[in-house]
Amino acid sequence: MDDAQLDSQLTQPASTERIAPDVSHGHDEARQSQASATILASTSPETSDDTRAATTLPIGDITLPSTFDAHADYTAPTYVLSRPAPAQHPSGQHTGFVGLLARPFPFWMSAFLVVGVFTLLSLVYSATEVLAGADWADGAVVVGRLALIFAGVTLLVTLLRIAVGRRALSMIGLAALFCLLLTGTGIGGLNFSTALHRMQAGVLEGRGIYEAAIHEYTLAGESAPNAPDIARVYDEWGESLLKAHDYARSVAAFSVVATNYAESGDEVMRAYAGMFKGFTAWVTANAKDVPYLTALSYFDTYASSAACDTACKSEVQGTEALAAYQYGLQLFNGGQFAESVKQLEAVQAQKPASAYAPQAHAAAATAYLALGKQQISGQFCQSAISTYQTLTKRYADTPEGKQAQTALQAPVNVTGHLDKSPQNPALTIALSKDANPIGYYFSNDYRATVDANGNFTFTNVILGSYSISASRNQSGGQKTIYWSSNGNLYFVKVQPLCAMQLGTLHYPG
Repeated sequence: MDDAQLDSQLTQPASTERIAPDVSHGHDEARQSQASATILASTSPETSDDTRAATTLPIGDITLPSTFDAHADYTAPTYVLSRPAPAQHPSGQHTGFVGLLARPFPFWMSAFLVVGVFTLLSLVYSATEVLAGADWADGAVVVGRLALIFAGVTLLVTLLRIAVGRRALSMIGLAALFCLLLTGTGIGGLNFSTALHRMQAGVLEGRGIYEAAIHEYTLAGESAPNAPDIARVYDEWGESLLKAHDYARSVAAFSVVATNYAESGDEVMRAYAGMFKGFTAWVTANAKDVPYLTALSYFDTYASSAACDTACKSEVQGTEALAAYQYGLQLFNGGQFAESVKQLEAVQAQKPASAYAPQAHAAAATAYLALGKQQISGQFCQSAISTYQTLTKRYADTPEGKQAQTALQAPVNVTGHLDKSPQNPALTIALSKDANPIGYYFSNDYRATVDANGNFTFTNVILGSYSISASRNQSGGQKTIYWSSNGNLYFVKVQPLCAMQLGTLHYPG
């Protein structure tokens, strides 16, 4: 066989997939003298990759057959060459969403889910705080609930993946870790609201947002009467208002601590001292809205408390004297002269060594005189006499005291009415210091004419006692009558300050 024939057989395509191997059986001599080989030819491009064909190769001038029946009783084994089964995808048994769960997630997808979930929780918390205006704890509760929902979804998806055949330990471990983180975030958001309220309260307190801080401490669980944090914030608030000269609100803040949080330790003593400072600054500023009665009452209470030492008591006395003096002036300016006198005299009596005692003395004299005039105009002459007499006794060194002395000695008018007074000629009525009816003598110190209506007035009558008589001219002389009581001359006593009203006299004729 030449080289062309050999090449032809080497390139001859196989036509079948069932091939009997070349096995030579015969005499030993034949095996030693002959050799044969079977070569599987390469598959041509036109055939399947897995197809193989048997080709008999010539050796010398001898051609070995593809089968050799040296032994008729031997059956050659048959080998089947088949195409290998195509590789099966892990999701080959599932499609759609279930198939997606059965396949391993790419790293970028896992990372995106973890980062995305926690980013979403952060955004939800920020939106709750900024847009809804919630406090920290409220935002944490919202995030906590959402985190627990995500944890539940993570657990459910993990169980589904395991059910569809995805049982890689790495997947289960990472899912468990993610679920644990979400669960911890959720429980923390729900259970740490008290700590968050307290943290937020501390931040607000540091920024001077006192009312909001008090609200947060309340939500954190503090309540009256033992609430040291709330009491401290009120004290800080009061001190801040005091620096801003907002005395009314400052005292009010300290008062809340003293009244509602009396078991809050050192902050209560701080509040007492703060109230004293607030009232002192308020009084010193001489503001129109000072609640003097409240301030004076507090000064008495504070001075007698254990929180006030000897130096404190001395300071309280000075401030209290100033407050009482200014309160007296305030009452005077408001027309409350009697109350003004009480306050001003209290300064003199209770704080005689105070620098305000002399000022209170002068102011009290002015108030007394104004009170006396008020009493006179209000037809309370007896009270006015007492007031003027006090002025002359206790305030004689003042201009008002001297003025009162003069007023008490000044003459006054005396008026009256005569019933059934005769006319033509008119009747003359007189006041006499000296009178003797038996001798028909009347000094007639003051005379007045009775008008047609029976009215009469004596002007500028000096103080004293006077009898009353009346006379008129008639034919044959002058007729005089007088008034008596129980057989004795009737005397009227002319008192100071107020015009005297005799009332109605009956003409006996």
